[in-house]
Amino acid sequence: LGKGGGYPEMYQYLKWSWIIILLVYISILRLSFSYIAWGLVFTYFLCDDALGLHEKIGKHIAGNLTLTPPLGLRLQDLGELTVSAVAGMILSLLVIWAYLHGSQAFKKMSQDILLLILALAFFGVVVDMAHASIKVRGVSFILGVMEDGGEMLVASLIVWYVFLLSVREENATSYLWRFVRAITRGSP
Repeated sequence: LGKGGGYPEMYQYLKWSWIIILLVYISILRLSFSYIAWGLVFTYFLCDDALGLHEKIGKHIAGNLTLTPPLGLRLQDLGELTVSAVAGMILSLLVIWAYLHGSQAFKKMSQDILLLILALAFFGVVVDMAHASIKVRGVSFILGVMEDGGEMLVASLIVWYVFLLSVREENATSYLWRFVRAITRGSP
C-alpha cells in the first residue's frame, strides 16, 4: 500500500478520475455548474496524489523554515500541512460560493460530500501525521496501513456516493447527512 506508483495508487487515481467524470456528468444532467466546484476539489486530490504536489511544495517550504517542529514531526511535515491548508482554504471558498448559489439538492449533497472528505482528512492528515511522528516499528506499520487503507476505503465510498447521485432523481430525500444526524440523535 505504501509504495508509490503501484497498483493501489493507480486504482486510487482511477477512483478520483471517475468522481470527476461523474460530477461533470451530474453538472450537465442537472444544468448546474455548482457540481463543478466539487469536481475541482477532486481534481486537486488527483493532481496532488499523482504529482505529489503537497510533498514537493512542502519540501520547498520546509527548506525555508528555521523552527523546531512539535510532536516529533519533521519540517517537511509542516510544509506539507501548510500546502494542504492553503489548497483547502482556496477550494473551500469555491465550494462555499457554489453552496450559497446552489440548489437545495446540491446543498444536501455538499453536506454529504463534506462528511466523506472529513473522513478522508482523518486518514490523510491525522493518521498520516501520527504515522510520521511515531517511529515504533509495529505501530508505524499499522498506522501506514490505516492511512493508505482508510484513504482508499473513503475514496471508494465517495465514488459509490457520486455514482448513486448520477443515477437517481435530483429531489431524492435520503442523504447521508440526514442519516448521520438521526444516528447521533438516537432516532431510527
